[in-house]
Amino acid sequence: RYKEYITADTILIHYIGVTKPWNSWANYPSAQYFVEAWKASPWANVPLLPARTPKQYKKKSRHERLQGKYISSIISYIGYL
Repeated sequence: RYKEYITADTILIHYIGVTKPWNSWANYPSAQYFVEAWKASPWANVPLLPARTPKQYKKKSRHERLQGKYISSIISYIGYL
């Protein structure tokens, strides 16, 4: 659905929600634009942010579960507890 809004003419993408493309678990198609810019930037050697708070671990767990990474999802959920 994001492809309806992000076109070749797009200059700025505002990512909303708890999970941002600079979170290490943000492995979804609309994050590709950020990852491409990040890899081409002077900060390319700075790692993406890991989950640190219980809320982030819960979101990470959900993303992993939806991606079929069930073992990783369980481990992340334990971090939430």
